[in-house]
Amino acid sequence: MRIERIAPGGDLSAAYLVRTAVFIEEQGFSAELEIDNTDPLAHHVVFFDGDEPAATARTFPDESDPKRYIIGRVAVCKSFRGTGLGLELMQAIEAYAKELGAVSFSLGAQLQAAPFYRKCGYAVYGEHYYDEHCEHVHMQKEVIL
Repeated sequence: MRIERIAPGGDLSAAYLVRTAVFIEEQGFSAELEIDNTDPLAHHVVFFDGDEPAATARTFPDESDPKRYIIGRVAVCKSFRGTGLGLELMQAIEAYAKELGAVSFSLGAQLQAAPFYRKCGYAVYGEHYYDEHCEHVHMQKEVIL
């Protein structure tokens, strides 16, 4: 696997291919809401298997606490699930955020994905909520220095 980091303003076409396959086509989220105004401002990672994009995630500083980075749009294409790529993806996006100054992370996890994020060191906080048709939960993690 090859990892590509994409700084704000970079070409997000590979990330969009993964997100479209996972969130729009597979999970039924709205195409109009998937690509948002945060994308051009966020830092992204994309994993490639040869030339094929396989996984992606993004991160950006929380407006209320610039040392806390929000991680989101975490997606692994179906054919690469169960291979450990999700864990590698989380490690890569967290490492990128740490280099940018992160001391903690937060994310909104689909409820069915919360056990995966727990394995990555995240803890649930707050109430459950719905993003479109899907129940989510807030999760956070402190950086171990």
